[in-house]
Formats: sequence, C-alpha cells, structure tokens
Amino acid sequence: MTSFDWLPVVSTVPLVPFARGLALGVAVAAPVGPMSLLCMRQTLARGFLAGMASGLGVATADAAYGVVAAFGLVAVTEVLVGQQPWLHVLGGLAMLYIGWGALRTRPAQAAAVVDTAGG
Repeated sequence: MTSFDWLPVVSTVPLVPFARGLALGVAVAAPVGPMSLLCMRQTLARGFLAGMASGLGVATADAAYGVVAAFGLVAVTEVLVGQQPWLHVLGGLAMLYIGWGALRTRPAQAAAVVDTAGG
C-alpha cells in the first residue's frame, strides 16, 4: 500500500502515477542554480516554511524583473516609434557613408589588405 492511495481516481486515470510523474518532472526540470541552492539551504537549515518563503521571494524578484523588462521595452519602443523619421534619415546617411567607402576602395587594394592581414 502506497502513501498516495487516498488520492481519488479521476475518470480512468489514477492520480497516483500522475502525481509521481508530476513530482519527478518538476524535480528533473528544476534548474540547479544559485537561487535554487539558496532555497534548498534555507529548507534544510530552517525548515519547510523558510524554504517556501525564500522560493516565493525568488519568484517575486523574477516577476519584478520581468515586469521592469516588459514595461521598459514598451517605453523604449514608444520613443523609437515616435522618432522614426529621424531614425530613417540617420540610417540612410549611414548607408550612404558605407556605400561611398565601398565605392572609393579599389578591389586590388582590398585584396592586398586582406592578404597582408591574413598571412
């Protein structure tokens, strides 16, 4: 008799193998990094509640970083979309400069520079 026998059976899928598979999947998929090591250390040193609290703290910090990144990206995008005409002019000038440099360089000079640099 296993400790999961009290779980109800949903439809024809018994929950015991599902719960074991879910636990194994989470254990395998969880990356072992500094934050997970912190949570493990807190759990072993101070108990389950301290480990859960540190895990929730890590998740909250990750969520906060995600919100800052998302809203920061939106703000930068709004600024860049508002400046599209100037960005088009600057990009066009950069393309003209690169094209002018390519036209001024003779193919023999370019090959000689590559030969001396590579050999």
